[in-house]
Amino acid sequence: WVAISLSTKILSSADQCLFQLAHEVGHLLYPTANRRTSTVPSTITFNEGVSTHFSLIALKKFRGEEAYRQAYESLRLHSPNYFAALNLVTRLLELNPRAVQKLRAVRPMLNDAVEDDFNAAGVDADPELCAALVAVF
Repeated sequence: WVAISLSTKILSSADQCLFQLAHEVGHLLYPTANRRTSTVPSTITFNEGVSTHFSLIALKKFRGEEAYRQAYESLRLHSPNYFAALNLVTRLLELNPRAVQKLRAVRPMLNDAVEDDFNAAGVDADPELCAALVAVF
């Protein structure tokens, strides 16, 4: 089973609907909830940053550059935690565009990633960046 919750903001904005839906679908690639125990662990910054990055990619592809720019600016102004997570993931992807794929080969569930996983996956990133990415969101 899958449950996705979106805010009421989607009722008045197709861009917001696409952004939120893409974000939540991104999380489905590496779900955090445990169905057997119904527990949901704390989310790490890497998890939220990758999903936010995916949201922006989807928005740009399906709604265009202007929608992308507006969403990026809205994140910067109104969602500092998501914007910071996005920037950390962007830094990681600038160093290694396949970093997420490499990390998922070592740790399929991104939310379970630890600092040592970056090395194990052959992802060259400074220790401060790795620590920031695996910190609780």
